[in-house]
Amino acid sequence: MAWNSYSFEWGYEIHSITLTARNWRRVMNGKPLGIRGKGYHCDGEFFLDYWSFGGGLDGELRVSYGSDGADRGFWNLKSAQIEEHK
Repeated sequence: MAWNSYSFEWGYEIHSITLTARNWRRVMNGKPLGIRGKGYHCDGEFFLDYWSFGGGLDGELRVSYGSDGADRGFWNLKSAQIEEHK
């Protein structure tokens, strides 16, 4: 089974999410996918992270965090650091 990790840097930290093979296929087929990450700690606080994929490799990746769902940013998925595992 293959799975994939996506990583982005913000606030001097690298944040990442790992997708199952099923979710990876969904993303590569251009279908939308929203998934919650494991969260992270920053300055003594804990934040949840939310990842939204849309449009395949040429599509958008949106990352938001916190209880208010503040957007961290938008990227083209191609700009992500993608690591595929077998």
